[in-house]
Amino acid sequence: DRDGNEGGGGTDATGETRSSSSSSRSLSAAALGLMRNLCGNDEIKTTLCLGAGGSSSSSSSSTTASPSALPSVLGAMRSYRSHPPVQEHGCGTLAAMALRRPGNALAIVREGGAGDVLTAMRRHPDRVTIQRQGALAVRNIVCRLVPRTGEGDNG
Repeated sequence: DRDGNEGGGGTDATGETRSSSSSSRSLSAAALGLMRNLCGNDEIKTTLCLGAGGSSSSSSSSTTASPSALPSVLGAMRSYRSHPPVQEHGCGTLAAMALRRPGNALAIVREGGAGDVLTAMRRHPDRVTIQRQGALAVRNIVCRLVPRTGEGDNG
């Protein structure tokens, strides 16, 4: 094409490729929204975050191996940093994945997800939904990674 990029590429002011315009962003947002809802189930969220067999409590060896969806979540957030629905659902998905799952929280941190949450919050300071989901993600990640003191007590 005239920009010298294959497939009508080029970049817009946000650094996103023009060929990955609204339909790709919308599809990514919808997929993340679905994943966010699926992460309401503890077993499903662990499988999505760590891949099949990622749960330490998994007793079934007959499950088919499946890769982690975490790189796809983070990839969408990184590809569409200026698209609020992708950032909201990405933060919400990470928040749900980390809830009650220390192994998931650790995987999110190791893959750079904590930084992606902070980037989303920083880039969209006036988007209440992104701030809320980002704060939940930070809370859930931190709560799962910081050892509790006095766990046998009333705490």
